[in-house]
Amino acid sequence: MEKKEISKLSNFYYKAIVRMYEILSVIMKNKVKL
Repeated sequence: MEKKEISKLSNFYYKAIVRMYEILSVIMKNKVKL
């Protein structure tokens, strides 16, 4: 694998993890409100 491919993959995973964390935080906030 080339470095470009690795950086693309790591960037994709990083964005996915950040999005998952944001969704989880929103869900937790909604649960706290309930």
